[in-house]
Amino acid sequence: VSGQLHIQGARVAWWRWLIGCVDEKPVSSKTMRHIAWLRWASVLCIWLPVQFVLGPPMIAESHRPEISSGIILLGQWLAVAVVLSNAIVHWMTADASNDRHRQLAYWATMSCVVFEAVSITAIQYGMGSLAILQPTLGLGIIVLYRIFCDYWTTVVCWMVVVVGWVSVGVLETAHVITPAPFFAEPLNHPYYLEQWAGVSQLWLAFFQAVGLFWVINFVSNQRASLHRYMTEYVLQRYLPVDMVERASRGEL
Repeated sequence: VSGQLHIQGARVAWWRWLIGCVDEKPVSSKTMRHIAWLRWASVLCIWLPVQFVLGPPMIAESHRPEISSGIILLGQWLAVAVVLSNAIVHWMTADASNDRHRQLAYWATMSCVVFEAVSITAIQYGMGSLAILQPTLGLGIIVLYRIFCDYWTTVVCWMVVVVGWVSVGVLETAHVITPAPFFAEPLNHPYYLEQWAGVSQLWLAFFQAVGLFWVINFVSNQRASLHRYMTEYVLQRYLPVDMVERASRGEL
């Protein structure tokens, strides 16, 4: 069919497979609880050591200590916000049968996504976001949230990470802000010395991020559709209806 694909007897426009959400159910309390456990591990192994142990000594070595101290302070407050929001997620997902608690846990998860993405943007600026890291730190959590969570958390994460990185990159290229304030000396990089090079890097990295979102979203949409087809069409031939319904909710 020109410009369209089939799913469960219905036609779905091709663009929805790339940038939309096709046949996805709300994320379950069980899934959000697993993500919360993973986030606790990242807080203990990454967030707290970086923001409270490794970060503060860098201020004395920085060529712009006033900017570096502001970034570290922002990161510390964001770490506290992630801890509090994740505690709410952990608490609200204790009862998997309560839908209101599931909704509250979802919004707390969304808050964690925003805090994480803003923190990544700040750290990348401190290290020289345009020249050193590109948006690679943020792209990792975008992939993780699309695979293990849902569409809208991924959209929010992508918007904050990519828009934040591009905004910082534009300001760095235009010499409005000092790039890489964490380093002992000003960063001498062609992306900052030659404006055309910086703009080219911004253009390339932005469309790489767009392409990554299209790919991971397309794959996730295919996965959700295949899972629904298997549980609601194939298994109905061999299993009782109640078992099929439990399987469709991810309880088997």
